[in-house]
This record gives sequence, structure tokens and C-alpha cells, in this order.
Amino acid sequence: MRRLIALLTVSAFLSPVAAGQESDLTLLLRGVNEIAAPGVPGPLVALSPEAFVVFTAPADAGIHEPVVVAARADRGRVVAFGHTGYFGAAALAYGDTGALVRNAVEWASGSNTRRDGRIVVCGLDDLAALLREAGWAVTTCRSLVKIDSLDDVDVVCVGSHGLRSDD
Repeated sequence: MRRLIALLTVSAFLSPVAAGQESDLTLLLRGVNEIAAPGVPGPLVALSPEAFVVFTAPADAGIHEPVVVAARADRGRVVAFGHTGYFGAAALAYGDTGALVRNAVEWASGSNTRRDGRIVVCGLDDLAALLREAGWAVTTCRSLVKIDSLDDVDVVCVGSHGLRSDD
């Protein structure tokens, strides 16, 4: 398995990290130095001013491409990974991948200390197991839950392969 090196500075072609994003990045990367590179991680683009790069992977000509990005969106938060392989057992056990994923769920929940929030994980069984081991209350599903049933849910974890056009 290849390894990725943590993003320590933002590349010149990306917008600089704002002060709030810098503290978010610090929380997301707490205890993380190296993560897995499952499959062929798809490069992501952080287009909005609220989006920031969390992790990059080396590409051609010495360029590093974003493979994990995050953003605050209204009152919520989102973290996107460039491949669902990050949530498989082998990747979660490699280096600090599991720590990054746990940090992402904690950050997305809006709390860095509590575990009483409810997490819904759709179709990612190894991820559900990791989060349960970390003390989260996890509900699993095979298809996306409807928005009206998310009132008491803090975080929804879903892979893009599990999405349909009507989701």
C-alpha cells in the first residue's frame, strides 16, 4: 500500500487557509502523520471559500493533489475522501488512517470530546466497526435515510458508490 504525507502547507494554486480553517485542520490532523492510499484516490477540488485541503497525495511532476477536503457548510460540516477504500479494514488499520477518519467524524459532529451523538453509516461496515470501537452509537443502513428521519443524527457517513440519482 502506498502512503501519503500530511499536508503541512497549502500549495500555491489553492487559496490560503483562513484562521478558522487552520484550527479545523489542526483538529482533523490530530495524531495523523501518514495514511493509506487505497486504490487510486480521486483528486478533489476545494472550490468554495469555506473548503480547505486536509490531505494530499503525490501526482505527476511533483504536484500534490487533494484527496481529503473539508468545509463548514451553513451550520454543518462536511469531509470528503477521494476513494471509498479509505473506509475498508486494511486502509483503516494502515498508519494513521483510522485516526484521521475518527477525527473527521468528531469534527463533523461538532464535538471533539463527546461520544453520545448518533452516527449513521450507510454501506461501510468496516467504518461502522471502527466507530463503534471508538465508542460512538452507530446505526447502519444499506441505502440513504430520508432527510426527515435525521433529526437526532449528528453525522451521516456514506460512500459515493452507494448513492443513486434520487438520493
